Amino acid sequence: MVLALVTGKAAKGCQISLAMTGLTTFFPIKLYGSEFAPNKAANLRQLLSSQDLSPAAVCYVGDMRSDFEAAAQAGIQCLTAAWDPDQQTDAKADQLVFRSVDQLAAYLQVRIAR
Repeated sequence: MVLALVTGKAAKGCQISLAMTGLTTFFPIKLYGSEFAPNKAANLRQLLSSQDLSPAAVCYVGDMRSDFEAAAQAGIQCLTAAWDPDQQTDAKADQLVFRSVDQLAAYLQVRIAR
């Protein structure tokens, strides 16, 4: 299993967020946002290439339209994190939507076991 963080945040801001949440060492692979243009889709394709993964073997967890679009552009399934009751989700009908972290964790455990 490959665990990676692909984010739109620039490296410095992301590193601060990871440190504040105690997740600095949780993700062995980190691909950060660009200061110049959105690059999530390119980073997802880079991850596929560098780890020799097929898009069908990968899922991306996102909570914003840009996440869904980037995953689709890379041919990857996007799992929608929708546990914030104050945030509207822009999930499409064919996306899996998770209303809690526990619900997402249960799905991932089954998927990883396959």
